[in-house]
Amino acid sequence: MTATLTKPIASGQPKEALENLEELVEMLWKNHRTAPVAAGEDMIYTFWGSKYQIVTNATVFDALVEVSGPEGTINIRPNEQGELTVAPADAKTTADPKDVIQRCIQDVKEYRARKALFK
Repeated sequence: MTATLTKPIASGQPKEALENLEELVEMLWKNHRTAPVAAGEDMIYTFWGSKYQIVTNATVFDALVEVSGPEGTINIRPNEQGELTVAPADAKTTADPKDVIQRCIQDVKEYRARKALFK
């Protein structure tokens, strides 16, 4: 199974936030991909900070990527044209997806910097 670490971004989506998330996931995937958990036929990977986490399977942006934090969960997945889209995972998630992504990126980077994973 091949990981797709970048995809085009659908019009109207938070382009800069998604590009930054793709960049972070690519670095984490290449350098810190460990301890997947089996879920049926999929292997699930989680990259976390102190408050946020990114959950994906081995195909990364070819399937669902969840970003979770104190405000709830957002889903990032390709649309029918293969472009990334973002949506709240449920009605409880009322925060702007762009803000959730940006806070997640900052949290994961800060957490990993304390663990000397970012130089």
